[in-house]
Amino acid sequence: MNKIKLLKFVNFVLGISFLVQAISVVFMVLEKAPGWLYKLHALNGMVFIVLVFVHIALNWAWIRANFLKKKVEAPKSV
Repeated sequence: MNKIKLLKFVNFVLGISFLVQAISVVFMVLEKAPGWLYKLHALNGMVFIVLVFVHIALNWAWIRANFLKKKVEAPKSV
């Protein structure tokens, strides 16, 4: 699997994982969550964190190029 296809897959799963987290929190706040939802929320939270790190690793070249550039100082005039 090439990097682009892997990134598309990770992004899709990351989006689904985010929605699961958000929806489960809504049920928890409303106190309508069954017991299994708390376990799903905790497990999915760990999966979400791993996916975030994979996403960052796959996009590291872009992050480095856009945010970690060395600032070039303008020459000082005499």
